[in-house]
This record gives sequence, structure tokens and C-alpha cells, in this order.
Amino acid sequence: MFGSWVEGSIATEGYHPPEPVWNTGSGVAHTLVSVEEVKNSVSLVLSRTAIAQGASRAERPCYARPVSYPKPSIRSAAPADVPLIASLIRELARYERLEDQAILEERALRRHLFGKRPYAEVLLSCEQKTATGFALFFHTFSTFLAKPSLYLEDLFVGPEHRGKGHGRALMVKLAQLAVRRGCGRFEWAVLDWNAPSIAFYRSIGAIPMDDWTVFRLTGSRLEALAKDRR
Repeated sequence: MFGSWVEGSIATEGYHPPEPVWNTGSGVAHTLVSVEEVKNSVSLVLSRTAIAQGASRAERPCYARPVSYPKPSIRSAAPADVPLIASLIRELARYERLEDQAILEERALRRHLFGKRPYAEVLLSCEQKTATGFALFFHTFSTFLAKPSLYLEDLFVGPEHRGKGHGRALMVKLAQLAVRRGCGRFEWAVLDWNAPSIAFYRSIGAIPMDDWTVFRLTGSRLEALAKDRR
């Protein structure tokens, strides 16, 4: 395929493609390097041709290079991060069109995340020490497996940082924690309309549980059931 691409796509006098470099241990990476060399050579020849033909600088061909991003770093949240976590939760609520339901208070968040009995944990994704997103999770229990499960309550990456691997880095770290802690499952819920997230979750191997329906009691209905004496 390498040779046919060169022969079928390039017919410029003076072009000599570089010799491809192959390595059975990591052939894909080396193949990509060779293809990039071909593109660079083509760009050089086309640019020289355009200059020779009197093309202005604006008319000369321009080839974009692949964009590389810094690798995200993942850390556990600390009590000092509570205002940041609260801000990210509100951003998530806006994204999910549920802003009217985000009535959290930072004092309660601090108590339940970092108090005497923490109910959940938080991971933060960072780029050059700047927080870009978060994952809030806790443990449930599977009776069928007789093992704990890791339940992901919230996953959010700021829009300006999406597409850079931060969401995947958080999911990988959570999977590592689940395995390390002996969990039999790693579960979460997603809104039906959130197609980008659904596609992302499928891409990492997650399976939708279409046979299950989530039920919820909250507010006055929860209090009413708690007071039921029948």
C-alpha cells in the first residue's frame, strides 16, 4: 500500500521517496514516520514548484502537521480542591441541562468527601498543573459476585480540553483502581441524548445495560416513604 500510494498520488519531477523503515516490534510507528517523510518531501517539491511558477506566498500549498498535546496527569483531590470540584460539578450540570438541580453547598461537599466518613472520592485531570476535569466515584456491592463495584457518579472534562485524552485518562485510572481494589464491576449511567459520551464509552469497551431501568426516590417522596408505618 505504501508503494501504490506513492506511485498513484505523486507525479512530480524530481521527487524521490525515502526508503520505508520496518520493524517487527513496532512496525506501525515506523510506518507512520516513513509516511510523514513522504508528505514532507511532497510538500517541499510542491512548494518549490509553486515558487518557480511565480505563485504568491498566500497561494503556495500549506500542510498542517499533526497536533500533539501534553499527556494528562491524574491526581486525587484534596480538601483545598472543594471550590474547584463544586465549580466543575456546576459546569457538568449546565452541560447536562440540569443546572436547576445543582443545589450543592461547598460545606456539605467538604464534609461528605473529606469528613470522618467519606462517602465518595474525586480524581482530577490536569494539564500543566491546571485542572481540566474530574471524576467522582464511590463503591457499591455486587451480591451476585460477592465483590465491591466501583460506581462512577460524574465524569466531566471542560470543553476547551476535550479531544486531548483527559476523559480516557480518568477512565483508565478508575479502571486501575477498580482492579487494584478487587472490584468485580465498574459502572455508570449516561443520559440517552448524550451521543458523544455514549460513543466514547463504547470505544473503551463498555456495554449498555438496556434491560435495566433506574429508579429514584428524592425529596418529599423519600421522606414520605421513610415515615411510612404501614
